[in-house]
Amino acid sequence: MLSQREDCKEAHTIRVLSEQDRKKIEELAEAIAQFERALEAIDLEAIRNDLNVSQDGLGRLLGIPGQTVLRWERAYSVPKLDSLRKFCVKLLRQSPA
Repeated sequence: MLSQREDCKEAHTIRVLSEQDRKKIEELAEAIAQFERALEAIDLEAIRNDLNVSQDGLGRLLGIPGQTVLRWERAYSVPKLDSLRKFCVKLLRQSPA
């Protein structure tokens, strides 16, 4: 298990996305762009299922633990819509095409 400091360092590492991962993140960004209201747990699960990825898979794409996705889907916590949008854009910009 990573310490909090190592986890932060890993989160700021520039990731090279595979073409398949890039496509999934673009699809995720498009899906969340359609929401005018706050995302709810059911929305997150539906988006993930539409992308055909597991909770761990979505976590890997976003650079977060799969457990975080699980918490989102069980409504223990929900990411802010703008934050999730910005994160997708950041991932796509920082990774060479």
